[in-house]
Amino acid sequence: ETLRKAEEIFGPDNKDLYLSFQGLLNRSMP
Repeated sequence: ETLRKAEEIFGPDNKDLYLSFQGLLNRSMP
């Protein structure tokens, strides 16, 4: 669901941007 929402926000062209953004979130979480 979150991934689908991210595709709506970022668009398919920016999926790599979302993935790097998700990587930052995962790294900041314990």
